[in-house]
Amino acid sequence: MKQHKFFKYTFNYEKTQTDIPGPSHFDLAKAGMQALKDWNRSFNIYYINGQLLGELRENKPFENMEDLRDFVKAHLTHEVDIESHEKLTDLAIMHFHQGGIPHAIANRVFHLLLKSHEGDKDKIHLSGRNEAKICFEATKEGVIVRENTTYGGVMIEKKNGELEFETTPKDYVLKFSGEALLTTDKVVLNKLDMDCPHRQLSDYVEQKGILSKTISYITDFFRSITNLIRSSDNTTENNKSKDEDQSNSISL
Repeated sequence: MKQHKFFKYTFNYEKTQTDIPGPSHFDLAKAGMQALKDWNRSFNIYYINGQLLGELRENKPFENMEDLRDFVKAHLTHEVDIESHEKLTDLAIMHFHQGGIPHAIANRVFHLLLKSHEGDKDKIHLSGRNEAKICFEATKEGVIVRENTTYGGVMIEKKNGELEFETTPKDYVLKFSGEALLTTDKVVLNKLDMDCPHRQLSDYVEQKGILSKTISYITDFFRSITNLIRSSDNTTENNKSKDEDQSNSISL
């Protein structure tokens, strides 16, 4: 009888870490150029409020960062209050790319599986069909990002060098879905579910602690973004206060 494991985790966002991964400063221009490239090659996997990006754009690529920004502003950040609109748009451009929020879980799971083989008799690699679906939803609080990824098979590398490709009757060996929320002052991971019907892979995932390590990394990664957002806000507020003090001094 085949073993089927469904992993489901809840989160404590207030957990503290000393070694927090993620960006150390804002570079909107650099992030925007990366986002432009990534969005133009994601027409078949990005969904905007339920509609495929390619259909919404009529397969017309974004011409430049301003074009992408206008699109995000019109379709993803328009639900928030007007005072938050510009800021949330900038944050979306900063963090909605293949190295950022929409692909964070897939990137980490794949990395952990690659790096977890030391001392193992057999090495397990995700292989076969890989399908991704990233859904963005505009809300009054911010932008919800739902990341869904499915892997069709595993390649088992034996100690003697032999390779075996395996799948399951479900036609996938690993499927996970996560949900994050980006607001003007934070980004949080709301949930992460993983469905793993392949027995050897599910045992491997459990043994290596892949899910707990993924959760730890993602929550820390998102917290680092949150810290950066709030630090930037404090800097802006301090600069504003200094300008006001200087203005008052001149007036006196």
